Amino acid sequence: MDTTTAHIDSLHFEHVLWTRQLEFERDEIKFFNKKLEEVVSRWTDVIILGKVEQFQNQFIRNNEVIDSLRHEIKLHEQYLAGKAVEQPTIVGRILFDNHDDLKLKVETQSKMFTSLRTDFLDFLRQTM
Repeated sequence: MDTTTAHIDSLHFEHVLWTRQLEFERDEIKFFNKKLEEVVSRWTDVIILGKVEQFQNQFIRNNEVIDSLRHEIKLHEQYLAGKAVEQPTIVGRILFDNHDDLKLKVETQSKMFTSLRTDFLDFLRQTM
């Protein structure tokens, strides 16, 4: 795979966009956990409570992935900031290796979260 390049401003913009997206997902998980508490207060059925536990585990895992991605974004942002300090007069004119691998990870997380959200909302329609 050929490595693509981009200007520092484009890379920074994507970092900000991804960070906001991940924060939104984290906020939704908090909201979803509150909805799970409501389901638990209404149901005693073992199957329903089992599904609640599955969703809780998936939410925990999603938060772990979000934390990992945010850390990777922060590291890349620090790398770019270091380059800007080293070469302040030319940093805006040089191209950096694009962060295609990080972009793929963020896009994959987004797709997985969208699928989880759909499954969870279907579950809520059945139980609320």
